[in-house]
Amino acid sequence: MFNKTVKILFIDNNQVNFQLAKRILSETENPSFILEHTDRLSIALNLLPKQENTNIIFLNLDLPDSQGLNTLTSIRKIAKKVPIIVLLNSDNELLYEKILKNGATDYLVNTKFDSNFLQRSIRYALNINSLENKLYDVESRLIGTIQQTKVKLKELENENNNSIRNYQHYLDISLGKGISEFTNLPIIDDETIQSLIPQYRDIIIQYVRSVRIREDRPSNLVQEFAEALSSKKIQAKDIVRIHLGVLREFAQRALPSEERAFSNDARLVLVELMGDIIDIYLKQNITLDSVLN
Repeated sequence: MFNKTVKILFIDNNQVNFQLAKRILSETENPSFILEHTDRLSIALNLLPKQENTNIIFLNLDLPDSQGLNTLTSIRKIAKKVPIIVLLNSDNELLYEKILKNGATDYLVNTKFDSNFLQRSIRYALNINSLENKLYDVESRLIGTIQQTKVKLKELENENNNSIRNYQHYLDISLGKGISEFTNLPIIDDETIQSLIPQYRDIIIQYVRSVRIREDRPSNLVQEFAEALSSKKIQAKDIVRIHLGVLREFAQRALPSEERAFSNDARLVLVELMGDIIDIYLKQNITLDSVLN
């Protein structure tokens, strides 16, 4: 999984789960695991600020001193960037949606608490956390250019309306606004842009599928696509046009709920692609102004 020591905090009043996890993970050499356990929310809240290097939290929502989603939200307030795997008594899709909305990374059902599920869940949580950190860094870098970009937009106010509109879409997406808002907007016909849509569509489909079945992301495909785009000197607004082209195709044959879910998952691809292409351009000594132009 990861070539390092993984530190896990187990917050659970079920000693069976903890002892089983301890036994399973003690047999794993790469990475090695350090486990700490408590059965009280209050103790965990005191421990976490002192343990900045905690890598994963396993959390039972029903503890002697806290029950339900309040347990999760309390931990998430303290451990803002640590992946949290919630331990559930049953496979409940409705509860799963609620815990995700309240900050959980994944869940594990007690009846499926075995070596396979445990290690898969840990790998998934670490991969998601690594990706989220990368996305955070990329988005921070992009947001850092927003003021400069807004000045640029002001200068372009009297120029081609289509260019301004595409540029504004890039700003909206880089700031994290909903991509699904743009799926009904027309895509400007451009032979190069249109020719790239099928390849990008295949990447998004594979990426979204990996998110949903909790497998490793096809980041190598995103990197290869970024290199192909950089060879054509594709700009940020053009990447957004390619992305919107795929979303528009999907919107034409999907239910509104499916469209929203797909658009949300596909956003991960867009931000990772933006980060990759900016890294490539920076290595080529191409300024961000050129990328964002």
